[in-house]
Amino acid sequence: MEEQHTESDEQQADHGIVPSTTAAKGVEEQQAAKDNKTKPAAKSSNAAYLAWQWICNRISNAWTFIKAPESTNVAIALATIVIAIATVYTYREIHTGGIDTHDLAVAAGKQADEMKLQRLTMQAQIRGNLRWQDPSIHALNGDDLAQPGGHFTRWAISPVWLNGGGTDAINYRGWFDIKAFDAKPGKHIGASDCPTPAPPIPPPVPSSVGPAGESLILAKYLLVSDAIAARDPVHPKFTPMWGHIEYNDIFPETPLHHYDWCVAVIPNDIPRSLFSFPTLFMSWN
Repeated sequence: MEEQHTESDEQQADHGIVPSTTAAKGVEEQQAAKDNKTKPAAKSSNAAYLAWQWICNRISNAWTFIKAPESTNVAIALATIVIAIATVYTYREIHTGGIDTHDLAVAAGKQADEMKLQRLTMQAQIRGNLRWQDPSIHALNGDDLAQPGGHFTRWAISPVWLNGGGTDAINYRGWFDIKAFDAKPGKHIGASDCPTPAPPIPPPVPSSVGPAGESLILAKYLLVSDAIAARDPVHPKFTPMWGHIEYNDIFPETPLHHYDWCVAVIPNDIPRSLFSFPTLFMSWN
């Protein structure tokens, strides 16, 4: 009876019914498709595991190598070499830096010296600078000026100092003396024959001498008889004129300038009051 009600597979297919064997095959095919999809993931997971295992093995081997005594000695030697190289490099850098610093210091010192030299040169060019000029000479008859071509008995002589600098000479003071001394015939007169200048009491009042200005020291007298005696071949006289000046320039850091000087008074033409003043001694700072 059951066989009568059993339809063939073809008949069931015609009625839209899937045979059980066909259904089983479909399930198997679906499962196989799923397995194929999961295989790449499994392969990928397995590769990652193998890579991790390889890394761990390498680390373990390296640690084992490092723990070995001979490896420790090698590591210490290598570390020593690295430290030595680093020390040499550091010393070289420090040495080079020291040289550079020294060179900079030397260059700065040279620049400072050059600037100081330029400043001193500029000061020397413009500072007050007193120079010796021919003295002022006036023939006198007694205390009065002699008339041109007239009779006179002495001369009033004043040393003259000219400021040849570009700025004032300040705190200027000067003094001098003139006197006739007996001399031996034919004796050469020199610096050793000059007396030492002594400051007057009281000393002169300080003054200023501007650029291109002149300063005359208060006059002293030379007798005509002493000038005539200078030409006496038997009893000659020697007439020096000596003195001192001092002053400051306008630059505070420069010291006091001072001159000690001595000249010979040589009468060339007495009636015309003409003299020459050859330098015997001139000392200044």
